Amino acid sequence: MKTLVTGTLLALALAATACGSKTDDKPAAASAATSAKPEDKGAPERAAFIKAMKSGADKMCACKTVECVGKANEEIQAIKNPTSDPTEDDKKALDATAKQIEDCTKKLVENAKAEGEAAAASAAASASAAPEAHPAEAHH
Repeated sequence: MKTLVTGTLLALALAATACGSKTDDKPAAASAATSAKPEDKGAPERAAFIKAMKSGADKMCACKTVECVGKANEEIQAIKNPTSDPTEDDKKALDATAKQIEDCTKKLVENAKAEGEAAAASAAASASAAPEAHPAEAHH
């Protein structure tokens, strides 16, 4: 695909040059100038958004409790979306951040589940080690 695009651009450039006068290079230069990429005015806003999302993901990954994750998630949800559409590079950065959040929350859930199971096992062990109440004592 990249080769096809490059070949097409080369053919267009050659065609634009061939259309210009041989004695005057200005038309070809003007054509090249108009085909230049326009300035991306939304780039700073999107960069700030991506930076804020990454910061939120880092905060979330530092969490050790569900409450902390909830607070970090609220902060992420409060980040204002950019007004311009993301570029392919922006999408890649946001996908990486989303994957980071997914991995961190999955790890936290697994840890919480393991801690819950350990606490339940400890409580069960404590209950079985406790002396049983005598039926006569329970009726007082």
